[in-house]
Amino acid sequence: MRKDGTVLWAELRVSLVRTPEGGDPFYFVSVVEEAAAAPLAGAAGDLGAAALFAGPGEMRARCRALDWAATPLGPAAGWSHSLRTIAAVVLGSRQPMFLFWGPELVQLYNDAYRPSLGATSADGMAGHDRHPRALGARGREFWTEIWDVIGPQIAQVMGGGEATWPEDQLVPI
Repeated sequence: MRKDGTVLWAELRVSLVRTPEGGDPFYFVSVVEEAAAAPLAGAAGDLGAAALFAGPGEMRARCRALDWAATPLGPAAGWSHSLRTIAAVVLGSRQPMFLFWGPELVQLYNDAYRPSLGATSADGMAGHDRHPRALGARGREFWTEIWDVIGPQIAQVMGGGEATWPEDQLVPI
C-alpha cells in the first residue's frame, strides 16, 4: 500500500533458465511492473462498489454501474472478504479471467476476457454476443445451450472433486 492509501497492483514474472542439458538453473529473472493503482476497498470505511471496483478499465466501470443487489450476490458492501479479494484479482489481471461465484454461479470477468464473449453493437445485443450481458448473470440460465457440457464439469469442481481439464474439446460460446 502506498502512503496515499492506494494499493499497488503489480504483476510479477519469473523466468527460470536451464542449460540445454537440463542441469541446474543458471539464470533467474524477475520483473515487477505496476499494473494498476487503486484505492483500497474499505480504506475509508467505504465497502461499496465504488471502492471495490475503483480503477481503470471497462469491466471495473461496468461493475461499479451494475446493481449487484439485483443479483444473488447482493450489494457489494455485503460481499465476503473472499469474494472481494478474488473480484479484485480478476479485474486487476491482464490475463483473461472469468469467475463463477456461489451456488448460482454468478459471473464476473475482466477486460482481457471480454473478446471471448464476442463483440457488441451499440445496443449491446448483436448476434450471439454475450458481453456485457454476462456480467452478474446466473451461469446455468446464461449458458443454456452448452450447459450439458459445462454443467457436469462445474458440478464436479463445486462438489469438492478434482479440477477439470478438457483437451481439444470444442465448446462454442
